[in-house]
Amino acid sequence: RDLAARKAEAGGGLAAALEAVLALEKQQRLAEDSAGASMCCVAVVEMCHGQKAWGQLTAHVTLLAKRRGQMKQAIGDMVRACLKFLAELSDADREAVIKSLLDICEGKIYVEEERAELVKQLSRIHEKRGDVAQAAEVLQQVAVETLGTMSAEDKIEYILDQVRLFLASDDFERAQIFAKKVQTRNFLPKVRKRQDKGGGEKKQSEGTDGPVAMEEDAPKVPQRLQDLKVQYYELMIRIHTQNDALLEICRCYLAMYDTESIKADPAKFAPLLKSACWFLVLSQSEPMQVSLLEQTSRDSNLDRLDLASSKQLLADFKAELPIRWAPFHAKYQAEIAAASHVFGGEKGAARATVLRQRVTQHNILVISKYYTRVKLGFLAKALDLAEPEAERAVAEMVEKGLTWARIDQAEGIVKFAKQAEINGALNTWSGSIGGLLELMEKTTFLINKEFQNFKIKPASA
Repeated sequence: RDLAARKAEAGGGLAAALEAVLALEKQQRLAEDSAGASMCCVAVVEMCHGQKAWGQLTAHVTLLAKRRGQMKQAIGDMVRACLKFLAELSDADREAVIKSLLDICEGKIYVEEERAELVKQLSRIHEKRGDVAQAAEVLQQVAVETLGTMSAEDKIEYILDQVRLFLASDDFERAQIFAKKVQTRNFLPKVRKRQDKGGGEKKQSEGTDGPVAMEEDAPKVPQRLQDLKVQYYELMIRIHTQNDALLEICRCYLAMYDTESIKADPAKFAPLLKSACWFLVLSQSEPMQVSLLEQTSRDSNLDRLDLASSKQLLADFKAELPIRWAPFHAKYQAEIAAASHVFGGEKGAARATVLRQRVTQHNILVISKYYTRVKLGFLAKALDLAEPEAERAVAEMVEKGLTWARIDQAEGIVKFAKQAEINGALNTWSGSIGGLLELMEKTTFLINKEFQNFKIKPASA
């Protein structure tokens, strides 16, 4: 009642009303009444807000926070009361209030989440002014991954905002560092265990109205997490594009494709799957690329009519048959022109050259499986290249460890089979003979055992 009466005095002047409420706050604080002190602090904020006295607000919140023996609940409630109406202020007034509140929140773990929100709003003010670099510099002050009171979804959203600003300011190194703070396992369905009626454990999905066995209802990822997952991989694609990590770009597209909301809509997953296929064939041949090629080619969604060309593209690179460049380019020319995000822009011409190289490398790998020795002229003809270019292509693959080959320039012969060493051949022969003798000994033992079981006399020599 005393607080309501003193707030009513604001009609006679804000200064007098504030002085009265501050006196009451002192009484409550000295009496260690945390609820009463908190109400007084919030009342000061509300009166300044009602009169739009932002200068008085910054001064009094700072004064209240610094008072001797001020309680944590009072400071926290006061900061949260200020956060409610910050959006109503102009940019200049909001910036002044935010800076005052940040000084109050500095070093106080019980208002760490409020401080993170204040820093985010201050960053948006700088971004709105066009100073993206300063916005990124301000936002990186918060190590949001260490905040214990913030939910995983809010942390991911905050980190993605940091990464977005770094990318906007062309700071790709920091963007990559901050992007690693996002734990991708948060995008997976969360499963927990519970005791069943028989006393055993059953795995259950989280986030449902009640415990439901996984066998009956598979856990689903919340829609907000699905949206954050797509946003995360979109940012990662920008980072990997800068680094020309083509296989990582492919994996990002596949991760976006493997999202419940995306897979449910053909209009959304078809472009992602097409992009994944293009970046998959543009990637250099390695165990992970081969595994993804095999896995993606078995995807049932590639059987759709609008994805038939993508399925055929993977089949061409999966088959152990040479690919002639001219027919290949003519067949996929329309698809290449349509994939402007892959073959367009600054890196478009370079990726078109990479596609030609991947076809050449595929052909060399196929030829190396069928031939141990081949004439350089024949190899150049099979690769649709001149002899010097074919020789250079083989040398580059050997240098990268993609195949083994030796080129005899004098004879014009390319050897794809390693010459077996004498010691190695002898060791292989010895191992084979030893295995054969062991098998014969085991067979003889089993035959003699059958003779004894059925009391059969072995034939005399």
